[in-house]
Amino acid sequence: MFNLNKLFSYSLILVCCMFFQVVFSQQQLTTAQIQSIHSSQTAAQGDMYLDVEEDELYIGTSSGTLRKISNKQVQVDGQPLPEVSTPLIYLDTSTSSTNSTNYTTVKSFTLPGGILKQQNAIKIIFYKRRTSSNGSVQIRLVYGGQVFFTTGSLSNEVGRVEMTLFATGSENAQRAYIDDANTGNNGQKTGTTTVNSAQDQLVEIQLKTNNTASDFSLDFLSVQALLYD
Repeated sequence: MFNLNKLFSYSLILVCCMFFQVVFSQQQLTTAQIQSIHSSQTAAQGDMYLDVEEDELYIGTSSGTLRKISNKQVQVDGQPLPEVSTPLIYLDTSTSSTNSTNYTTVKSFTLPGGILKQQNAIKIIFYKRRTSSNGSVQIRLVYGGQVFFTTGSLSNEVGRVEMTLFATGSENAQRAYIDDANTGNNGQKTGTTTVNSAQDQLVEIQLKTNNTASDFSLDFLSVQALLYD
């Protein structure tokens, strides 16, 4: 009669043997030794190599090089810090322009629900340029229909603009900052919203010119998520 208890025991013994084989077959080396093995392509395929200085584990590949299979954990007060992921979630390289004296949405994207959570953020970068001989523009950031801030008048011909939008401890509380290079206080603003970030929400970059003879274009927009939790 087939004995399940024996099969389970044998399987457990096999798993334990494999575990101890991995643990005790690690070669504990310095960072310089790890780099030397990788450069000379002398690693044995399947063997484990532990960098004792950086607390990182490598495995030998068929080509003799090393492939890192674990990263060092940074700790504060004995607690490991969570890794921060920074995926690109939106990219637009088309040109959008306006000369409207009313706030007009020039660039927009949908921020998926659940990105911000309680302490995550997104970084928005875009480039603007004045295509008329003179004039000024104001920038407004809108999230879920609520306005974060409105800048003062900006008249620089070309500018790199960076915005950071982040949760402030709740899915229903956010703050954003803007920094428009070379424009001083007019291009540096902050504000808050109380939007439900668990739902998909539209993010809009709106422009308003000082007169219809002023024309401004946005040529590039990237959105990067800063995911902490």
